[in-house]
Amino acid sequence: MKKLFFFLCSIITLQASAQSEFVNLTTSTDSTYGYTVKNPMRMKNGSVDNSVIYAEHFLMSLKKTNDESLQFIYKGIAKDPDHKDHAFALGDAYTNKPLTGKGGILDAYHFVSVKTRDSITIYVDSYHKAALYIPMGLKYVKKY
Repeated sequence: MKKLFFFLCSIITLQASAQSEFVNLTTSTDSTYGYTVKNPMRMKNGSVDNSVIYAEHFLMSLKKTNDESLQFIYKGIAKDPDHKDHAFALGDAYTNKPLTGKGGILDAYHFVSVKTRDSITIYVDSYHKAALYIPMGLKYVKKY
């Protein structure tokens, strides 16, 4: 029970700190940023699990620039074209998550715009960190 409490507190703290960070982001000038496997959003923020929470909080707060809401459909994976296999890769015995290097996969978040029903896929690399931008055509909307 104590572990659950600390886990929930860490998620709330992560979301609160991330929100203030996201509000000041600028829009990318690269039309492929976040939309292609060759140019994913690099959103490492501590452990892979924390990075996924961080990315999901950001992505679920995006809208199209015309204020059209996005509906999350599902999360999938895509092969990272820049991944190089290690000669000797170690993985967690319980989760099979890689312990050496990066996993060779990207998270693919699939959305559909509520009014026009356009589909949008955003690719996230949870293993590396780089400057974070808002993908073209989208904007971040603070939820609370």
